[in-house]
Amino acid sequence: MAETYSSLKVTISDLGDKKYLSLLDSGLPGVGGGSGQEFTFDPEAPPAGTPKLSEFLKALATGAIPSASYIENFGKLLFDRAFGGENGFSYRTAVALAQSMHRRLRICMNVLTPDLIDVPWEYLHDGGGFVIKRGPAIVRLLEGVAANESSFAPVQKLLIGVANPTKSEAFVPFDAEAHLKTVGDALRGIGGLTITPLLHPRLEDIEQALRQNRFDAFYFVGHGVYLKDGGGHLVCENQGEPVFLPADDLAAWIRESNSLRFVYLNSCSTAVTSGVNPIQGVAQRLMRDGRVSAVAAMQADVNQASAQRIAENFFKLLSDDKSPEDAMLLSRTKAGDLHSFGVPVLYSTLDAPAQFERNRLAALLSMTEDSSCALLLPSWIMGLPGKAGEAANLKGLEGDQYYYRGPTFATADVSSAWSIANLVGSVLPPDKIQLRSNHDVGNVIASHRFVFGSQSSGILAGVLELFEPEFSFDYKPADAPGYWVIRDQKNGNCYEIQKPNDLDYETYLGTTDYGVIQKFTDKTSQRVYFLIAGLGSRATEGCGYFLRDHWEELLREFGNQDFGIVVKFPQNLGPQEGQRQPRETGKRPCSEISKRMAAKN
Repeated sequence: MAETYSSLKVTISDLGDKKYLSLLDSGLPGVGGGSGQEFTFDPEAPPAGTPKLSEFLKALATGAIPSASYIENFGKLLFDRAFGGENGFSYRTAVALAQSMHRRLRICMNVLTPDLIDVPWEYLHDGGGFVIKRGPAIVRLLEGVAANESSFAPVQKLLIGVANPTKSEAFVPFDAEAHLKTVGDALRGIGGLTITPLLHPRLEDIEQALRQNRFDAFYFVGHGVYLKDGGGHLVCENQGEPVFLPADDLAAWIRESNSLRFVYLNSCSTAVTSGVNPIQGVAQRLMRDGRVSAVAAMQADVNQASAQRIAENFFKLLSDDKSPEDAMLLSRTKAGDLHSFGVPVLYSTLDAPAQFERNRLAALLSMTEDSSCALLLPSWIMGLPGKAGEAANLKGLEGDQYYYRGPTFATADVSSAWSIANLVGSVLPPDKIQLRSNHDVGNVIASHRFVFGSQSSGILAGVLELFEPEFSFDYKPADAPGYWVIRDQKNGNCYEIQKPNDLDYETYLGTTDYGVIQKFTDKTSQRVYFLIAGLGSRATEGCGYFLRDHWEELLREFGNQDFGIVVKFPQNLGPQEGQRQPRETGKRPCSEISKRMAAKN
């Protein structure tokens, strides 16, 4: 599970003559909302014992940090300026409230003055330790930039660029292949992930990849430069020679791809910008012009080994279900030196964390904000399906009896559909979720269709014919007369139950039931189908509960890909007690179904 955050927005504006205003804002009670704190700050004329900003940034770039106190003193100065006076009380209140609510505090630095845009606020030190090492996260905001989609979402299509020009003394080479392998190994835990690696990419390789594909994340490792007359650049290759990729070109390519949520630039100086034009850095340009939701970048030259350790741990944490912000915060501690933990900068948006759970579920369901959902249930008339029910309705009941002559739904099917409606309601608004009868399927317009029931569902067989199903339902099996059978087409296993309509309800409850949950995607129409189908009503109901309660496990395993699973409902246990069955060849082979029947009888 991802962390739950409470955000504390810190807006720093220019009052003129080296005077500034730090204004706090938060949804936490009693935090911010006042007149803020005025402070005087000349980064090049700090108090005695504290380095100048230019000296500090040079020390970060060269790694020549004289002592731990050198960094601590600079961090304390920054904290005193941003959280001096009444702001300090608000900060301490925010920390205490977030802890009491079991939330992580998220400090969002919104620096409006170009004079302080290059200040490394990630080194804030509150006297007890570096803030970023004590639990709170520190992210940067860009005023006026709002993301189309939250960066808090599972990574499913990742583009990796690894540039390592070897024919220039200006850039120190590194073991690109080894780093790419380590990152790939770290990402193995993400179900459904596809990785497109670009080793030694030329400019046109990156452009073509972004224009022709829809990636949701981009990781670039290599070198970066900031040119005073040209802004930020990534360094690509052409036959071993360095080739500069301007930030505005990269932003244009990413903007056209229209799907990237997150970019990680493991390259020197990719967050460096200018007091004259604070949007000239690569990270800032991608946020503003590339419409990327979040960008991790480096605000100084950084030790390659430290940067790669941070990145490798970052991707491992993504595999462990962490959000990009959680992963970046926790991976900083893996730098292995005194100072590199504060070099990465994360640009994001104020409300990004609020969407993480929704986006994770949306990934499993393959839903977007334009999706709509139809829950298709088999209908009954007087307890009979289809034409048999219509005939019984025409005949009616003998005697003066009150009864409902229209179609109805089975309570087990409705309970299953209700659990799915609650799940989907976390992604879609109520007006995009409809409950419909199978008879209405021709009039249903929906991007997602959930089909409930097996033999009672008149459209199940039709849906299965559209695809290459992993399962088939056999209601008149030659090898198991008197039983209904699910046949696993993938491994030859069979799951059987005595015909439920031959059993009284108590006897049925005393049998083991089976159901399947399968996701199909129509590659032509992009319509998504979910089959929620049990042999008996208990399994159909339980499969709905199982998807509702275990969707996170399925997301970790399958991501946004199609999948199929078998769920077992043991005898004398309710539909909430479903157990997923391993789909291993030979587990319940169809060739032995007659033996199992004999043992049951």
